Amino acid sequence: MGLLDDILDYGAEVVEIITGDKEKIRLMEQFKKNYAKYQQEIENEAKKFNEKVVIFNEIIKSLDNINQANVKMELSNLFNALKKLGEIDDSYIYENESDLIHITEESFITREKTLLDIDSSFNEIFEKKVIDNEVEIVVKQNKTNTEIISKMKKMNFQASMVLEELSLKNKELSRNIEIIENYTHCLSIVLLDIQDIIIPELYLIESFIEALKIKDLVLVEKDIKTLNVKNKIGILENTKYEKHLIFVMNALIFYSIAFKIFNVKMLDKLVEQKITEKDLIWIKEKTEFLIDQSKEVRKYRILERED
Repeated sequence: MGLLDDILDYGAEVVEIITGDKEKIRLMEQFKKNYAKYQQEIENEAKKFNEKVVIFNEIIKSLDNINQANVKMELSNLFNALKKLGEIDDSYIYENESDLIHITEESFITREKTLLDIDSSFNEIFEKKVIDNEVEIVVKQNKTNTEIISKMKKMNFQASMVLEELSLKNKELSRNIEIIENYTHCLSIVLLDIQDIIIPELYLIESFIEALKIKDLVLVEKDIKTLNVKNKIGILENTKYEKHLIFVMNALIFYSIAFKIFNVKMLDKLVEQKITEKDLIWIKEKTEFLIDQSKEVRKYRILERED
């Protein structure tokens, strides 16, 4: 019986060793499989982010190329020109300084930064060894199955956290790109329309109204030297010259939309990382309004030119 017991005990130990080794091999393979999967997913998310960084930084350069101080000056010029033709609430005077804020470029995400934690967990269990002149990844000596399971769970958790953070970064950067694109587009529209379309047209209308008043004085044989011209666009209402009135009203609406866009301090919120999805919806809506109003302004202008 003693010999038989010894043989059975030895057999049990052998089975236990073989079973344990098989479990360790299974765990090792699962660990390496998980690592490769998370590594690829993290690299893909980081690549998406870095591609967005290129786009974001290009838009920032476009924003910097627009002289934002000129935008403020042109809005002020438009306000003054409109005020000559009618009463405008002084609360619409554009005094916001946020348009002069500089947005810094976004930085790229490096592989080392994103994979640091899971690489660390992986390297606590595995090591590289040269076997038969080939580099193989093998489990470190004296690492138990329990240790492998523990480190694998840790790596899985770290990887999921990194992926969640990268996903959030991608969403935030995509949103910021849309906001800056819309904001920059608005700047371009305001500069172009005020400088090339609205101000020249308003000067023409102002001169036209003065000419009408002078004509009326001449007709009644009054001294032109006594003329006190107060250009009020309302005198054109219900006349054959009403198209000038329509242009001025459209210019006023254009100014009102532009004023609202630049008075919300969108760039301040972007720098302070206080931008929300509501801000994106708002700026996209106002950009569409500005584009539509720009078309209305062009529709009623007298001075035709190539756009």
